[in-house]
Formats: sequence, structure tokens, C-alpha cells
Amino acid sequence: MKCNTCESLELYPDKTINTINNEFAMNMIDQMFCGVISLNSSDEIIFFNTSASNLLGLNKSEVINKNIFKVEKLSKVIPLLKNEHEGRYIVEIDNDNYVYNMKYVKYNDGEQGVLFVFHKSNDSNCLIQELHVTSEILRETNVYFDSSIDGIIVSDKNGVIQKINKAYLNMHKGDEKDYIGKHVKEIMKRENFNKSSILRAIEEKKPVSEYITKGNLKIIASANPVYDENGEIDIVLAIIRDISEIERLKNELVRQQKLNTLYSSKLAEKHSMQKEFPELIMNSKRMMQVMDTVKIVSEFDTSILITGHSGVGKEVVANYIHRLSDRKKKPMVKINCGAIPEGLFESEMFGYVEGSFTGAKEKGKKGFFEQAQGGTLLLDEIGEISMDMQVKLLRAIQEKEIQPIGSEKTIAVDVRIIAATNKSLDKLVQEGRYREDLYYRLNVINIHIDSLLNRPEDIIPLAEHFLKKLNYKYGKKRYFSIDLYDIFLSYDWPGNIRELENLVEYLMVVTKSDEILSSLLPEKMNSLKRNNNKIKVTGIMPIKEAFEKVEKELFLNALRDCKSAKEIAERLGVNQSTVSRKLKHYNLD
Repeated sequence: MKCNTCESLELYPDKTINTINNEFAMNMIDQMFCGVISLNSSDEIIFFNTSASNLLGLNKSEVINKNIFKVEKLSKVIPLLKNEHEGRYIVEIDNDNYVYNMKYVKYNDGEQGVLFVFHKSNDSNCLIQELHVTSEILRETNVYFDSSIDGIIVSDKNGVIQKINKAYLNMHKGDEKDYIGKHVKEIMKRENFNKSSILRAIEEKKPVSEYITKGNLKIIASANPVYDENGEIDIVLAIIRDISEIERLKNELVRQQKLNTLYSSKLAEKHSMQKEFPELIMNSKRMMQVMDTVKIVSEFDTSILITGHSGVGKEVVANYIHRLSDRKKKPMVKINCGAIPEGLFESEMFGYVEGSFTGAKEKGKKGFFEQAQGGTLLLDEIGEISMDMQVKLLRAIQEKEIQPIGSEKTIAVDVRIIAATNKSLDKLVQEGRYREDLYYRLNVINIHIDSLLNRPEDIIPLAEHFLKKLNYKYGKKRYFSIDLYDIFLSYDWPGNIRELENLVEYLMVVTKSDEILSSLLPEKMNSLKRNNNKIKVTGIMPIKEAFEKVEKELFLNALRDCKSAKEIAERLGVNQSTVSRKLKHYNLD
């Protein structure tokens, strides 16, 4: 424990030394009852106050500007310098013990030095001040100890309790006399605890934490061993926190915010997706799942087969796979396999050399594989190629090499294959119209994109997106009438996104006012307005499937018109738990 003088000089050594040349400051330091010695970077004594002179029996004139190594009476201090560690040391000089506080300092001119502040260990003035400081610290410690909302236990190295605070006593409805002087094992047995952080900390000689339950009581107990100067455990400090109320509140919070959290997370997921894929308009869980898959598979060179009806956006998804991959700086070559005549398929795919056939270009031509070298090759309408071409395509993909027509040499190709089709290739395989080995080579990862009929949440955002683009292009301010939205949602969209985009462009052209009216729709869609409130039945299907189809449509309408799960429940005449269950069942959550 330090006296006030030692403490002030230790806390503000720079300030003290920086004012040494000031006469007032020198007089003030000279009157201190603690000895003060200051050294420069050459270990020469540059300040030696009156108390230092009296304590050591040395005249200032004998030591000022003298190297400390040459002052015999200070020879016991020299090891402190050699130790090169700041701190508090006990030094014996002429059979008296002195407390030396050593601090490294910097003077006004930037020179480094050392400051010693010392006193006899039995100096009454210092002892009185130390006793006062000790009492203050002890009082503050007790205040903090008993003010803590956490339980605190202090045990000795054997696990015998030395001190315990009020919070722990309140937690266990006990009295201090029932704990002080008792071994932890006795307390464990009495309070029916099966483990103790204190005993574990003593055994393992390191800080530990335990999760302990007793009936409805749940606590976290953390114990930390404190070591003496010999490195042995002196005491163990344990902090005990009752988390029972926290657990109860947490469970209540989870129950109350479950729906809100669900909706918020979906909204955040949607915003995150829109940020990552700004050109992709999506609001449905199905499309978000598709794009989650896209983010994952784009990191790998695995072949991907994208399936889905015409117009669902297969090419857009393929573009994103390429843009997110390590091949993004290399070409992406897109081929519509169904548009290439069979007779030209091989030359288009693999290229040809000069003079290969009549009509060939003079310098030959690179095929699509070679054009996509290092990048991505999109084989759209892959289900349209003949069996003969399937064999040659399989070899190129499998061997990673091609042989241009008319060439005797093969060319190694490094391309990532993405195939797309609106046909069921596995069905074609079963019918013997598609090679099974090529199918499995292409279909390492399958990404299926649902039609708009199965993701109605995307219809309105897509329609608004297309209208916004056209307004910008033509400098218009057109908008859809309210009843148009209902018709959009009631229509099956067999042509999917492509049909929707074409329809919006048609409406933009034919409308004469800023409001786009439902009367402008083609007859096949306008008739939906007249039947909008009726259940439409076409064909025959199992009753259960028909029931689910109607039920899903009802929930879709409710989601569009209602602002909360409570309102949906009231409108449909069911309880909120049924609403949550059905939304999850139909992937509408």
C-alpha cells in the first residue's frame, strides 16, 4: 500500500519532473517527508530532496551530478536499475528497511530518466496515510461486495468459505452464519447441488464456469483462483448469477415475438437478396431458396442443370451463377441447342479448320467450347439435341477436350457447363430418347425454377418492375388500376415471366391515359374479371388436392388483403395457430 505522496508521484511522474526546474515546485517536493531521487539517462543524480538527505544521511552536495553507481550508500538500489522493472521494492540500508517506488520518466527535453520515491517502512506519517487509504479501500470494497446483484463467495485454498455477500444469501434465503467457516462440500450437500465451480477451480487450478440447476433455479457459477507470490492458490473468488428470471423472460419474449421475428427475418432475407441480385425481382420463398443455392454452387465448377417451364428465368439464373463464380472475368457463351440444325451442330460446337468442307471459312472457325475457354458454356434447350450429337457432347464434357472438324489434333478445354431445359430429361431417359450417361453428367446439381403459377408472390413485383422500366424508357408515368392486380393474380401465366413482360409492354402501348385499365386486357384475361369471385374448376383431380389448391388460394388472398395474422384468422374464421401452421405448410411464411 502506498502513501499519498508516493502515489501522487507515481501517478504523475512526468508532471512532477517537468516542473523540477520551477522554484516553487522544487521547494514543494523538497518539503515532502518521502525521499525523492531523480536520475538522468546516464544514471547521474539530478535531484535529491531534503527528506532523501535526512533518511540516508547524505549531503546533497555529495551526490548531485554524481553517478548512482558511485554512491556507496545507494549500492542496494542499483539492482533495481539492473532489474529494469518499474514497481515497489523493499530495500535494506544500514539495517533499516526502505520502501522504494521506481518509475521511468521523460524530462522536458525528451531525455529518459528514473524516479525513486522512498520512505522507511515504519515511518509513522506514511503508515498513518497508508492505514487511511487501506481503510477507504476496504470500505469501498465492502460496499461493492454487498451492492452486487450477483452472488459472491470467497473461499480459502481448501474450499472453506471465508466471505459471502447479501445477494447470495437472498438468492438462497440463508443467513451468513450458515456459510462462513463451512466447507463447500457441506453447503453442496445441504442445498442439494451436484457440482461446485469453487472445487473445480481448486482442482484444475484455472478459472472455470458451471451451469447448475436446482428445481426452478438456474445459475451460472464462475470461479477464479487467486495466487500468492509463490504461485500457490491463496483464495478462490466465485461469482454466482441467477439466470432463472432471464430464462423465463427469454422464453416469453420468444413466444410473443415469434411471428414478428419470422416476418422480419423474411423481410431482411428479401432485402439481402435484392441487394445481392439487384436485377432479379423476387418476393417468393421458392425463388429465395433458388438464389441461396445459386450462391453456394457458384463457388464450384460442378455441372448444373437448370429446369423449369419456358419463360421462368432460367437464363437469368445461369447469368448469376457465372457472375458469382471465379470465372466471371472470362467469357460466358450462350447456345440455344434447339436452334442449331443437326448438320451444323458439330461444327458450331467444336469448330473447324481451314478447308474442312465446302463453304468453310478460309481461316477456320472456333467452336463454342473454344470461345468459352476459361469461362462458362450455357447449353440452353439441351433436351433438343439428337442422340448422335449427345455422344459427341458427352465426350467433350467428360474428356475436357474437343477435336475441330478437319483437324487431327485435340484441344484441351476448361469450361464450366450449365445446361437448361423445359423438358423432363429423366422421362426422356426412361423412354430411351436421351442418353443416361449424359443426363447424369449434366445433372450433378439440379436447380428447378417454379412457374409463376406456383410463386404468385412474384407476379405483382415483376409487373411493377417491367412497367417502371417502360415508364423510364418512354418518359411516361403510367400505373395499373386496382382491379388489374386481382386479374394478374388469378391468371395462370402459361408463358410465365416472358408472357408477363410482353403483356405489360402491350398495355403500355395501347393505353391512352396514365391509368392502365383492366378493359385493355386481352379477352382471355379480361374474362377473369367477370369470374374473379368464383372458384374455378377445370378437369378432374383428387378431392384432397383440390381442397388444398382452394385453401392455398384463400390464404394467398388473405395475405394480400390482411395486415396481420390476427386479421387473417378473423377473416377466415380460424385461430392464429392454424394460420401459422397453414402458411408454413404452403410455404407462404
